[in-house]
Amino acid sequence: MTALCFYSVKRLCKRNSYTVKSVLRQLIKARVLDAERLQFLRMRASENLELGSNATVSCRAEGRVPPRLRWSRLDDEDRFGELPDDVYADGDGNLHFVKVRSSHAGHYQCVASSEQGRVTVNVSVEVVGTSHQFHSATVLAGLIRL
Repeated sequence: MTALCFYSVKRLCKRNSYTVKSVLRQLIKARVLDAERLQFLRMRASENLELGSNATVSCRAEGRVPPRLRWSRLDDEDRFGELPDDVYADGDGNLHFVKVRSSHAGHYQCVASSEQGRVTVNVSVEVVGTSHQFHSATVLAGLIRL
């Protein structure tokens, strides 16, 4: 296979007056650039956050040039793109939730950008755990007092 590939490159060079070395250099360069394209690393499509806890959702990307990472919220019609007041993104691609509330559930987007381009990934955040446990205990206690 290697001999056949080299033979093809050699024929290409003769036909177009390139040197074998220059063609091989371009092929290697193209392969290296492809290997270093901007891409996300091990992102989950959804995250479950525990109600009332502090939680972090992480976004990681790599490329030939280290990308800039930023987060936004996609489904808040009043503040489209903005993060809620008690949710903040740090410079390392982490999205921090302070005392998770049910209103934090929704769709968030991580954007990685550099001179290589821009890629996005969407993450669905679900809030697990219920606050109705405490409400039912209060109602039950109220019934007993009657």
